[in-house]
Amino acid sequence: MKIMNWVEVAPAGAGVDKLDAGAYVIRIKSASDHVAHNGGSYLTFVYDIAEGEHANHYAAESRDYTHSFNRTYTGNAASFFRAFLDAVEASNPGRFNIEAWQRTCDEHAFEGLVVGALFRDRYYTNNNGKDVGPVLDFVRALSAQDVRDGNWTVPPVKDDRDGSGGAEQTQAPTSGVYDADIPF
Repeated sequence: MKIMNWVEVAPAGAGVDKLDAGAYVIRIKSASDHVAHNGGSYLTFVYDIAEGEHANHYAAESRDYTHSFNRTYTGNAASFFRAFLDAVEASNPGRFNIEAWQRTCDEHAFEGLVVGALFRDRYYTNNNGKDVGPVLDFVRALSAQDVRDGNWTVPPVKDDRDGSGGAEQTQAPTSGVYDADIPF
């Protein structure tokens, strides 16, 4: 075996710490356009935290899927994408204008811009049947100023695990198995 400095190798699973659910001012690092299997279209945004104690949180993370979200812009989702555009415009005065942007609809125009992002915790069952979570789940865009001013609330947890019924939890259970009397 080749000699290596094993002290400096991070163990598997010791990657970037998960952020708490809440709102952050993010900077869009890249944007890419995709066609979904159902024929709809969506953009994937890779981001990093732009401000505050968690600024540059994902700077050393090479796995973009750990800090990205999708926004569908066709069909019934068009109004939700417009709300995203409004938040981007409000967060980047003089740098982004919807009316000017719609002439080209170039997704790369978002790169380098900031926007507020609201995240919740989400649990799900992956394709291998394994329960995963909590992971950060993008809920919606806000103006960066709304994030700075605290004009947001943490959304409820989303539970999409098989057998959960898709129930949303507003708060983790406060009682445990050891809170009740043991019957023996």
